[in-house]
Amino acid sequence: MKRILFLISLSFSLSLSAQWSNTGDNATTGNLTVGDRYILLGTENKTKLGQLYFHLLKEEGALGELAFRYNSVEKAMIKSEYTSLGGNLQFLTAQKNATFSAVRMTIAPDGKVGVGASAPLAIFDVNDYSPNSLKSVLARLPEGYNVGDGTYLGVKSYASQPLYAKSFAIEHAFYGDINSSINFYRGASKTGGFITISVSDGKELFKFSPKGLDVGGAITARSVEIRVDAGADFVFQPDYNLKPLSEVEQFVKTNKHLPEIPSEKQMIEEGVNVTDMQIKLLQKIEELTLYMIEQNKQIKELKEENLEIRKLLK
Repeated sequence: MKRILFLISLSFSLSLSAQWSNTGDNATTGNLTVGDRYILLGTENKTKLGQLYFHLLKEEGALGELAFRYNSVEKAMIKSEYTSLGGNLQFLTAQKNATFSAVRMTIAPDGKVGVGASAPLAIFDVNDYSPNSLKSVLARLPEGYNVGDGTYLGVKSYASQPLYAKSFAIEHAFYGDINSSINFYRGASKTGGFITISVSDGKELFKFSPKGLDVGGAITARSVEIRVDAGADFVFQPDYNLKPLSEVEQFVKTNKHLPEIPSEKQMIEEGVNVTDMQIKLLQKIEELTLYMIEQNKQIKELKEENLEIRKLLK
């Protein structure tokens, strides 16, 4: 901003030392031309050399411009516009072979700043709709800087189609390759999206969805607490139907697994619900306890009978 004010001040200072005319443009040997609301520094041959000019327009919509022109193209410009919402400030640049300059940054009347956005919707709004492109970098490291997009932590946009496509990601890249990231996927409509976490070489191992958390690897923990809504104490109720061991034996011979426990094939194909399995296993342990109690009674009775027989034989 100090440089801009300096250039404006310089322009007016030079204009004061020029020879003024009431009509038309004013020119000096120093290539200063002054006209109605127009100050030009440079050469009149617009196809050869550059020009720096300050231009005040009368009509509503453009209050002022401070620009550098080369080959008849504004290569860089600071522009203030007036709209029904108030005044804004725009910064424009043009690439080497461009025929016009484009808005790169806007400061809106309400103070919102837009990069690539002429009408920012947030306090800081990066507006670039190009897919599969790095939008902003939050931090960089020097190692790998010249390889691909470098080593960085940044925000990247992908696409909104097809359904369930990856839309955005916060990525950590090393030498331009994705190392780890948090990925945001859209759903089938305005809602229904999910989040994944990628590690190592960008492999997605964690998925947070309406169904819960999916983990594509091992989980290591010192303690895990699972909250349940039921247990297996119903086994000890008087009306519980404890199958005879002969019936259990026949079931095992036929099906090769315990009653009410899924088969190996079913576990492989459908997975295992840890909570349900823990309760089922507890149920089987409690059933086994009842079998052992019953067997202990039978053993005790047999011992007593054996003792009576031994007394009779003496």
